[in-house]
Amino acid sequence: EGGAVELNLNTTGATFSTRLQVHGSITGSAISASGALSGNSLAISSNEVDFTGLPTSNPGVAGRLFQTSSAAVGMNAGHQVILISQG
Repeated sequence: EGGAVELNLNTTGATFSTRLQVHGSITGSAISASGALSGNSLAISSNEVDFTGLPTSNPGVAGRLFQTSSAAVGMNAGHQVILISQG
């Protein structure tokens, strides 16, 4: 407790089938997760964030992200915008 742990996986697509709990921060060159990722805050410091998996219509669940065209929200056409559903 209170020390650093380094986990090196030299295989693509490695999967943890049990719960991994981290107190502190996680850093890496490529981090992905499926299922629940929870905590008090989430800070992303990167030059690239990929939103290609977002739905293109409002999911109807408060707090969920989705993408739509800029024209759909009254902006100049030609762009995609990320929105937060109100449910």
